[in-house]
Amino acid sequence: MTVQSTIEQRDRFLSFYTSDPQNPNIVAKLAELQLACGEKEEALTLYESLLAIESDNPQYLFSSANCSMSCGNYVAAKESLLKILSLGHQAPAIAYNLAYCAIETGEFDEAIEFLLPLQEKTEEIPQVQRLLAKSYHHQGEIEEGINHGLKAIEIEPNNSEAYSTLALLYFDNEHYQEAKSAAEKSLELNENNTVAMTVLASLAMENQELTEAESLYQKTVKLHPTNGRAWNGLGLMHMLNNELPAAKECMEKSLELMPNFLGGYNALAWAHIVSNDLDAAEATFNQSNDIDPTFGETHGGLAVVAALKGNRTEAKKHMVTARRLDKESFSAAFAQSLLFGASGNQQQSQAIIQNILGTEIEFGPNKKKQKLSNVVSSYLNKIK
Repeated sequence: MTVQSTIEQRDRFLSFYTSDPQNPNIVAKLAELQLACGEKEEALTLYESLLAIESDNPQYLFSSANCSMSCGNYVAAKESLLKILSLGHQAPAIAYNLAYCAIETGEFDEAIEFLLPLQEKTEEIPQVQRLLAKSYHHQGEIEEGINHGLKAIEIEPNNSEAYSTLALLYFDNEHYQEAKSAAEKSLELNENNTVAMTVLASLAMENQELTEAESLYQKTVKLHPTNGRAWNGLGLMHMLNNELPAAKECMEKSLELMPNFLGGYNALAWAHIVSNDLDAAEATFNQSNDIDPTFGETHGGLAVVAALKGNRTEAKKHMVTARRLDKESFSAAFAQSLLFGASGNQQQSQAIIQNILGTEIEFGPNKKKQKLSNVVSSYLNKIK
């Protein structure tokens, strides 16, 4: 059905509805057509009127749930779908939509629970493996996510999103060549896939190809302004270019979109450090700690702030915690270099802050000296 014919049908049923507003068949068809025309709120109002008369009608409940999902109200959709299950209906589409709602509300363990029984329904619902890959990724089970991601591209070999989901999993597992190949394949299938762009931008940053990284991040946020990872990456790019107000603005935007994003808080805290706003840096690291007190880099960052303030005791305490949680913590390594060098000397601390991203620290398994700018951008870029 063409767009024009859908509009014409909608108008025809609207006239029917005006004449007979209590006819459930007319109301249901009009709601369906309004939803197809993008009139979501109007359609939802009609479905609510139907459910007010027949609250246990599974078709009305399912259609109402679809309408709520299209409006972004996943909690309401979930309530309708669960009611259908309580009435004894077990169609795969119900479980799939419940899984989708769970993903959108961040309940990934619940999504997995709904999706696993649907693996035998891949002909009917091919995207099951892709959603399982995404759910396991958010649960931090990267290897399991990759397994489902590989199954997803077997089932959906021409699906750009299947490849971009796998690319992101590979990137977070530090399988960079595989991530690059999957992201490039994703863009072959859809040149505007912003997840694939974000992966390639992150890889470019990892390789210090900063012009390429910035170009990809800029394109990503233009196409998909709610991509939090891309805003964070763009913020890191601005920080490396010493464009600190722009860096903070991008990082704050990232945190609006991903309020539990540890890497975002740590990136913003480092931007505050470079700006010589140590109190703001400390407050931001503490926000990260409130979300997850077991993340070593946050404690290492607090150690850096304490060392720059000349508080050796506090710096050592946070540094010990950071090392216990993460032996390779770059912020703990930097804090240690401060304690051995400028700690307690305000003049030296100010000099370090003024050229903080050019400071070299011993970092990595071989204790090789690296510029802090390279370490910060690389490490924070990987934090989920």
